Amino acid sequence: SGGSGAGGGVCLMGRSVVLGSGMTVTNLGGAATTNGGSLKLWYHSDGVLATNTASLYCGKVFAQAYGPQVDNGDGAIAVSTTNATVSGNLIAAGGAPTTVSIYWGPTNGGQNPSAWANCTSLGELGVGPFSTNLAGLLANRTYYYRTFATNSESYHWAATTTNFLTPLPSVEFLIASSNSQESVSPVQIELRLSAASAADVTVPYSVTGGTASNGAVDYTLTNGTATIKAGQIATNISDSITDDSLHEYDETLKVTLTAAGGATLGAQTNH
Repeated sequence: SGGSGAGGGVCLMGRSVVLGSGMTVTNLGGAATTNGGSLKLWYHSDGVLATNTASLYCGKVFAQAYGPQVDNGDGAIAVSTTNATVSGNLIAAGGAPTTVSIYWGPTNGGQNPSAWANCTSLGELGVGPFSTNLAGLLANRTYYYRTFATNSESYHWAATTTNFLTPLPSVEFLIASSNSQESVSPVQIELRLSAASAADVTVPYSVTGGTASNGAVDYTLTNGTATIKAGQIATNISDSITDDSLHEYDETLKVTLTAAGGATLGAQTNH
């Protein structure tokens, strides 16, 4: 029990008092608390109880959070197809050694640790900004992250989740030219991405004869579209060569990448 005082405060005299801020004082053991005294106080933070301290005066309660406070800082400050530097800020440590972690992944896990794909621990940190590099990312994918701080008194999640998008990869021929004997067929012409993508990459190409003739005279390859599957780094364009009995000079054909879906064209677009 307790009596209300000026300014919406209370004079704590009994076993349990609910404050207007949503805080709950419990387990006082029935002992009276004198003006200016202090005690441990439990309050709901992020849906769970966390420890705080409070200075008590008849007529008003002065309470200050004792747990850590953290946010996502300036967000993702450097993003490539495979890596991202993400930031945060330990606003307060609450008077106890504080461990900071970054939860991240391709889906937003909110404040549920088990719902995140990855957790990177930064160990014990002091108050101030921090950052870390996230590696092994896929190109063309949205990633999410949320900072988390914990110590012996409490824990705290950043108020919101931050997201960032990795850029598109580039695609090109692995090498500019190749050669093969007629007896070695089919010939594989490799296309390669600068980084594996979260989505399929489609690459239309055109075929011109050079000095070789199509229509199964020298080769069978026609205009088409190559697909590099999500998570893969390369694929081959396969060309069947006609092995005839004629004695001929070396003959050539040219394959040109004309566009790309889910990627940008690199420098080597002709083979």
